[in-house]
Amino acid sequence: MLPKPTNLPYWGKRNYLHSSQILSDLENLLPALKMDNCIRLNGKFRTFLHTQGEFFFIDTSSVSTPHAAFVLQDKDNKISIGLRPIQELVTDSIYDDENEIIQHGTTNTKDQTAVINDYNCNRFFAVLVALNKKLIYSILPVENDTAWILAQIDLETPFKHTKRTARIECRVASVIAERMVKTTIYVDGKSIGSTVFTKVDKP
Repeated sequence: MLPKPTNLPYWGKRNYLHSSQILSDLENLLPALKMDNCIRLNGKFRTFLHTQGEFFFIDTSSVSTPHAAFVLQDKDNKISIGLRPIQELVTDSIYDDENEIIQHGTTNTKDQTAVINDYNCNRFFAVLVALNKKLIYSILPVENDTAWILAQIDLETPFKHTKRTARIECRVASVIAERMVKTTIYVDGKSIGSTVFTKVDKP
């Protein structure tokens, strides 16, 4: 099945592929690893991806660093997948507004939490990233030339959450030098994992 190129548009006015697009694209990547049975997803993003990418099995003997790396696990398998840029350009864009998809989300800067109950479950990853960013920006606003981006995500049963709408809550777990923020993710009151966001210069 792999290598497998992405075929994704830009979202909104971005000139790079969004991390949540790439996470969603993983869902149909490997029929051999039934995504409904995926019990854990760990993902790390290194840089912005301005072109289409290509998913590939990571060769542990290789010293090259992929744009992003993912570990997908079910009860029988653990698979390591990388994402690297290819020369194919992104030629399409679609309307997207992060604030719109989480318009029913609320933040509490005192408790450092954000909650949403009403959203499109098909866009679970986009909602999760946007809700975290809304929380982080409310606590740690940035200058115009910098932004908070997803650097790492670790989730239990990640693709089951794209099938139904449930209460999502993000809580700030730690802040390091105002440049890195770790949050804990809860679905229906149960902790399902965490995210790490870093502050970077805008692409």
